Amino acid sequence: MTPSFAKMIESPQFTFLVGKAKEPVVISAAAMAALSRPFDCMINGSMKEAQDQLAEIPDIDKDDFLRLCEFAYYRDYSIPSTPSEEGDAALDNDEKSDLDLEKKRRQEDEIKRADGMPLIQRHLSRTYNVADSFRSRFSKDMTLRNDLRVACRYTLLAHAKLYVLADRYLIPALKELALHKLRCDLRHTMFIHDTKAGEDFTEVVWFAYSTYNVPDRDPHTPINDLRQLLVEFIVLSIRWIESKQCFTDLFQYGGQFAFDFWETFRSEDLRIKKQITRKEKCTCPVSLRVRGKHQ
Repeated sequence: MTPSFAKMIESPQFTFLVGKAKEPVVISAAAMAALSRPFDCMINGSMKEAQDQLAEIPDIDKDDFLRLCEFAYYRDYSIPSTPSEEGDAALDNDEKSDLDLEKKRRQEDEIKRADGMPLIQRHLSRTYNVADSFRSRFSKDMTLRNDLRVACRYTLLAHAKLYVLADRYLIPALKELALHKLRCDLRHTMFIHDTKAGEDFTEVVWFAYSTYNVPDRDPHTPINDLRQLLVEFIVLSIRWIESKQCFTDLFQYGGQFAFDFWETFRSEDLRIKKQITRKEKCTCPVSLRVRGKHQ
């Protein structure tokens, strides 16, 4: 369970040396330990870090780690140079495991796909496990945010990095929130009609498919949630994407990205063809259908 604010303030402090420069970040030990079992073992276990109350994390940028610390206190995170997201909503997913959340969402996706639900509806209706006040706040205003044109790359990449960080340290609540925020900001990105926006989005896709924290999969393994979100956006925004030269490099790269894209695109294409076939059968005159059966 999330500790009370008083307990977080009164608890001992723990120091993290973050990034290649080993910059010190001091935070409440109770707040960080409550995030996940890996952090709890690091802070309260028998490891050397717990004894010294000091841990080095050289492969994480300081800005990303500070957002993780913000989430430890407030169960939310903000991104500098974007509008402040005020609200007192709290997430409490401590009792739900990372596996349970992903398994449930994939089961729902399979049911929707079997029922012939269009990709756009599956993409937009997919439920991330965030508080209702978060959901309404991010979906209420879908007009283009003025600052996103300038901070598109930084904003989208920050969400993706937080997802990977949460996946690495087994923090399902943060994974869900990062995916929810990323999807909302991607929907704004579609309205930015310039080359820079395409390059910014491409960089996020490159990150998702190059980071060692997100391993490639075999054909029988479900696609990672972050990659799924990005590939679905590409398929749904193909008109916007095909006009951006930078996406050519993604397809030339091939590999896991090409496999995920083709699988998603082919699935949606088959659904559309089946839908057209059903409509044609429904509109075909009865006499022609009867004649076809006797031939």
